[in-house]
Amino acid sequence: MKRNKLLLLVTLVVATVILGACGEKKPAMQPGTDASVSPLDLFQKVWSSFGDDEKFPMAGGDFSKANMENPDVYDVATNKDSFISTFLVSEDMLSSITGDVVTGMHMMNANTFCGAMFKLTDASKASDFAENYKKAVQGNQWMCGFPDTVVVLSCGDVIVIAYGEDSIIKSFKDKCTQADCKLIIEAPALEG
Repeated sequence: MKRNKLLLLVTLVVATVILGACGEKKPAMQPGTDASVSPLDLFQKVWSSFGDDEKFPMAGGDFSKANMENPDVYDVATNKDSFISTFLVSEDMLSSITGDVVTGMHMMNANTFCGAMFKLTDASKASDFAENYKKAVQGNQWMCGFPDTVVVLSCGDVIVIAYGEDSIIKSFKDKCTQADCKLIIEAPALEG
């Protein structure tokens, strides 16, 4: 009797797993909507697509382990205040970020180029995040030099933010769109 109950239970579990896997197929994702994109892989792909004449001295990651050649993972939990002040992501916006944050910035002046890629807890709110980010950049009090342009793009559930000198931001935006990212916002970094 016990053996029959155990056999019935195992059969039910196996049937549940098999039938659960046979549900509706999800539609194929369109380019730029692949939610499995890694922020690090995406930023490295974009950076490696820059030609030698387009590249600039870039540092990636946080201050404790800065990568002096490529974008890298930024430990936001440990370096939250510096992330907020450098990348202009407010505390409210920070609460909608999940997973790895990957950064890159111009080594001479962050206002020349400052960019980050990360996932959102809810990718459907990318437009809201983009609008809030644009306002944060435009509302910032700049102390040393002024960036020209701010952009926000999306690639699946990865958000790409950047501000800086216009020609560098244009190249960065173009390289991101070539990597299947979609432009959400492109605006002057200064209001008016």
